Amino acid sequence: MIVLDGPPLSWRLPSSVSGTAVTVGVFDGIHLGHQQLLGEVVRRAAESGLTPAVATFDPHPLEVLAPEKAPRMLTSIAHRLEILEGMGIGVVGVMPFSEIREMEADEFVTEVILGRLTAGLVVVGENFRFGRGGKGSVETLCGAGSQHGFGVEVVGLLAAHASSGSPGAPINSSRIRRCLAEGRTGEAAELLGRPFELRGTVIHGEQRGAKLGIPTANLDVSSRISMPAMGIYAAWAEVEAERHPAAVNLGVRPTFGENRLMTEAHLLDFSGDLYGKRLKLGFIGDRIRPEVKFGSVDELLAQVERDIAEVRMRLGQRRQSR
Repeated sequence: MIVLDGPPLSWRLPSSVSGTAVTVGVFDGIHLGHQQLLGEVVRRAAESGLTPAVATFDPHPLEVLAPEKAPRMLTSIAHRLEILEGMGIGVVGVMPFSEIREMEADEFVTEVILGRLTAGLVVVGENFRFGRGGKGSVETLCGAGSQHGFGVEVVGLLAAHASSGSPGAPINSSRIRRCLAEGRTGEAAELLGRPFELRGTVIHGEQRGAKLGIPTANLDVSSRISMPAMGIYAAWAEVEAERHPAAVNLGVRPTFGENRLMTEAHLLDFSGDLYGKRLKLGFIGDRIRPEVKFGSVDELLAQVERDIAEVRMRLGQRRQSR
């Protein structure tokens, strides 16, 4: 996959790319709605002899326009690129929003879509807006297509039933963030089409879990990433291409009087040094329970054993004999 980074007006496609079928958006999470649109890009590109392409943003435009309203992301840009490549996207342009925020809609079309991405077809959602102040619309884009000779295809929004909301609600990143905030990671996975993931490097902690006989890997997760509600979850942990069942605690460890949010994963039946390694946590099902303060360490340990048993059941894992 070809990745174009930095100011869009500096992008240069290799001569091997003669034209693209392109879509534009943040694509945070690349959920099922995004996947429907991106699948159409790949399909139409194959039919037309074009290269499927995406123009996306990093950071989120709101971090420039209204930082206080900027959401935490469902996927880092590296994760987004990984998913896009797996879907068959051949070119991705990563735009700093600050570089294009003052571009009028027609300038964005001529300078970026046509001038840099050599688009023969543009595929967008029905609510697509672009250009300075979001003044460009689907109608604007269709007019530009007629003027400049590129095709435009509009894809309707995908809807899905929500277990705690109205049926037929559109799938969007904000809806998924609400699911996470309420511990509904199972529903978030349904909307994403895959388990929600936290990724980061394993860092040194206070080794309190190890001292209690339940060692945990402490994950350094970017502050820009959305977090599920505090509590206990079942997850598959992946490290160095190996997958392990894991009980995950997101919380501040109130039993020990702490208040710093931590992401801790206890990999079941695992022994080894994880420090400094990259770890992925894929959450399975909804939150098992919220985080609570226990009256004693013994009460905490008894509950942790019950949590681990629940994790094993959810993941279909049996305790390994020692």
